[in-house]
Amino acid sequence: MTHESRAEMEDLKQHFKATMAHYPSGVVIITTRDAEGVAHGFTATSFSSLSMDPPSILVCLASSAFCYDAFIRARHFVVNFVDARHDELALQFSRRGADKFGGVATRMTGNDVPVLDDAVAFIECEAADHLVSGDHTILVGNVLAAQAAADRDVLVHYRRQFGRVSLAAAPIHAG
Repeated sequence: MTHESRAEMEDLKQHFKATMAHYPSGVVIITTRDAEGVAHGFTATSFSSLSMDPPSILVCLASSAFCYDAFIRARHFVVNFVDARHDELALQFSRRGADKFGGVATRMTGNDVPVLDDAVAFIECEAADHLVSGDHTILVGNVLAAQAAADRDVLVHYRRQFGRVSLAAAPIHAG
């Protein structure tokens, strides 16, 4: 690749990053435990439902993440929807090398995976597949359990800032 081509690619990456900042994303914390019983987790904004038959989700994990190997080997993981008041918790789980679970209350699922006590909702998954694309891996999970608290706002990420979604504040359509 020539110097000019590299510069153009870097320019494209910066424009892409700035453009994607204009798309609001929900904030989730993904948790698991490795074979030795050590809990691992990371914050993600690239998360989506995938299928209703079977119920499944996908989440994207950076291949450079400290917890990458634990999640690639995991048989189960949990998607925790972050409460709008817990932006510091989302930051804690996004820091490389941080004590992710320090001071964080959890409970275990039947598959021995940590669920954050303060999560607005959680989805427990059995790992179904993973697909490598660029500098991330897409983790696919088949849903084993799902539970939500109906009256709490979730944390969102928009324009490189945290915010909240509250339908009570500005409903568009009832439905």
